[in-house]
Amino acid sequence: MPSNEDAIKFVRSHLATHVLVIYAVARVSYNGRAKANLNANPYLIIIKPDGTFMVHGSRREKPLIWNPPGSRTYIEARDGLVVLLSIRASPAERVIADLDRVDFIGAFDVEHSDNKVMGTESDLVAWLVDHPDYIEKGFMVLEREYDTAVGRIDILGRDANGRLVVVEVKRSQAGPDAVNQLLRYVDHLLQRRGEKPRGVLVSPDISPSAHFMLKSNGLEYLKVNKDLTTLMEKGTSQHSARPMPDFYSWL
Repeated sequence: MPSNEDAIKFVRSHLATHVLVIYAVARVSYNGRAKANLNANPYLIIIKPDGTFMVHGSRREKPLIWNPPGSRTYIEARDGLVVLLSIRASPAERVIADLDRVDFIGAFDVEHSDNKVMGTESDLVAWLVDHPDYIEKGFMVLEREYDTAVGRIDILGRDANGRLVVVEVKRSQAGPDAVNQLLRYVDHLLQRRGEKPRGVLVSPDISPSAHFMLKSNGLEYLKVNKDLTTLMEKGTSQHSARPMPDFYSWL
């Protein structure tokens, strides 16, 4: 078994630059908009440089407990254990993972992949999240794929003036259905939060009827480059070789 000091030193030295993958027996708690607790079991914990913190079990693709990008991760020794703490400032959310036993820690530089599948709607959403100023200067992403009772919002954020913004993304020409969906999101958040958000529809093209509906309802349109591959690769550095991952394994 590694010492707590070794595990903590390794995580701290890679936290800001690498994707960390930790396989450990842990007890995990979440406190925020709801509450959740995971009993002591083996879990896969993934921590990304953007603050994403995920605790995975052995089933399904979604994490059991997570915090989104923008969260801050800390690690310390407490009561003889290694403790991971993920804190999100607003809304206030906190994940605490008490690691009873650490079997594997890996640090991976995953940005150097030569094999990229691009061009899907999800790719465009991800690119916009990483380049929020493309939406508009000063735009801040709050959530990606934000679940509501009327559907999943692609991007939820705030503009430079602090106003809530709903962003609906379409891979191809946007039609009236896309405008109606955006309207549902705007109306839903107005009812739930008591503030009317801006609604922005993003796509390579829009039909005349959809554009008329958009303007009639006070919504906005952002036209993106049709060549999504070029758009998403723009400004990406090219690397001739991938660095080897750094890891400790104690099995």
